[in-house]
Amino acid sequence: MADKRKFTYEILQNLMHAKKTSILVEAESSKRVITESDINGLKDGQELILSKGDIITPLAKDRLKQRKITLIVK
Repeated sequence: MADKRKFTYEILQNLMHAKKTSILVEAESSKRVITESDINGLKDGQELILSKGDIITPLAKDRLKQRKITLIVK
């Protein structure tokens, strides 16, 4: 009987750990990295809307200025 309880406890612990890990991965994956190639796909003068936490590379920022693309952070 003790072996079954230990086995059940270990399975529950593994499931709880797996759930926490997937939540952490989801939170990290919600951040976007905007690169120069992303900016090249936009039209001159267009607006680019980012969410808080999104990351934009320095080269992408330079390309925004060159192409007069407005950056909006929400």
